[in-house]
Amino acid sequence: MSFTARELKWGIAHIYASFNNTVVHITD
Repeated sequence: MSFTARELKWGIAHIYASFNNTVVHITD
């Protein structure tokens, strides 16, 4: 499987957003 730079950046951004949401829920 090959990813374009755009897809890779979007995927990373999505993972970071999900991770941040998890941290917020844990610390809230």
